[in-house]
Amino acid sequence: MRFKTFNIVIMTLVFFAFQGHANSISKPTKRNWKLGQDTREVVYVVPDLGVRLMFPFMLNELNPSLSTTITNPVYYTVPALTSQQGKIEASILQNHLTVMINRAAIDPYIDRERGELKNPFIGYLYLSAGGFNLTIELRATLDRALSPSNIIFDISNEDREYLISESVKRRTSAMEKEYRQKSEALEIEARKRALAMIGELSVVAPSVTRIRENQIVRTGDGYVMEVQIREIHQFESFRNLIFTLTNQNSVGVGLQGISLYQMDDEGKRNPIAVYHRCEGMIERFGEKECVITTTDSALDSAAELMLQIDTNVGGGVVQW
Repeated sequence: MRFKTFNIVIMTLVFFAFQGHANSISKPTKRNWKLGQDTREVVYVVPDLGVRLMFPFMLNELNPSLSTTITNPVYYTVPALTSQQGKIEASILQNHLTVMINRAAIDPYIDRERGELKNPFIGYLYLSAGGFNLTIELRATLDRALSPSNIIFDISNEDREYLISESVKRRTSAMEKEYRQKSEALEIEARKRALAMIGELSVVAPSVTRIRENQIVRTGDGYVMEVQIREIHQFESFRNLIFTLTNQNSVGVGLQGISLYQMDDEGKRNPIAVYHRCEGMIERFGEKECVITTTDSALDSAAELMLQIDTNVGGGVVQW
């Protein structure tokens, strides 16, 4: 009887020992934290295990782009991403990052008799993303109960709308700034080219091709304009086409636009980029001398050209 009781006691002890061992094998855990515009939290990290931070957006697609720094990088790191200065390369991140501890660096500070660390090795993870600022204090621990495997950041619908609207504002602002810079650069370049052409006018005599082509343009409303194509001045970097418009009507005609085309063998019109200041009113029976300028050499070799005149009473074309 005594032997049987002894066996029962042994079996009971073995059972509880097994249960204790089973309970000591904890599963990966998670915590949900609310992510606000200014979030501050403390995270305990176990050596060799680390903690994964999961975000409700892609870290490499934010505007402004993700800015991250981890302090005390001798001990704390984001594997394969952290520089010696603690800067994290965010361009290859997705929606998460994992913080680890350098086991070799803290190993001398582990009290193996007590199973404790002699130093908490505090570091900070600073993260700014799309208008949200996150400050995490990192602490080393050997107690797995203090350290979650995953921390999932959640944002409210209101904050999500804020994130989207702020991102749109920043993208729009950046696009407007880029557009202004490009426009200013183009304007500066245009001024430089214009000044260069003016300089060329003062020192280079043009090659002159005389045309003397007179044609009548009749608009759809019955108005008549006479167009006299006089000559082409060819400079090294640009060409001037000089012509005169005569208003053959008893009322003033408003000149609204001029276009120049090169005609191919099939009669198709190919536009030639031109610049001019030939606009405004032409008084009744009056005339206006016009000059259009182009840097397109097509004006030299074209077998046939077309000049289109647009006015407030209709338009027409002349070809030569």
